[in-house]
Amino acid sequence: QLVGPRTTLYDYAKGESYDEAGIVQKLGVKPSQVTDLLGLMGDAVDCIPGVKGIGQKHATALLRHFGSLDDVYTRLDELDKLPMRGSAGICKNLVAGKDIAFLSRKLATLVCNVPMKTK
Repeated sequence: QLVGPRTTLYDYAKGESYDEAGIVQKLGVKPSQVTDLLGLMGDAVDCIPGVKGIGQKHATALLRHFGSLDDVYTRLDELDKLPMRGSAGICKNLVAGKDIAFLSRKLATLVCNVPMKTK
């Protein structure tokens, strides 16, 4: 979510840097969509639950089509029109996991406006 024209992500374990295009290539979504991606699929390492039954493949496809987590839920009625296997089950999981999806997105979002006292 911080990757942009002047900021890259460095993966220390792999010794690789990712710019905006690199994030798209690696995750399948734009940097601005990463929190929505994590809201849908979760992240076990960071204890972000995500929606049960939604993995990276389906989360990426949903965000590519709808653009954001908010739009996924606003336009759930369009899900059956997507060329996606198991769309009925995915829709059921999304409905059941709506609160978890938005909580997960909030957990994945960096807070950048924390008030700080300075001397």
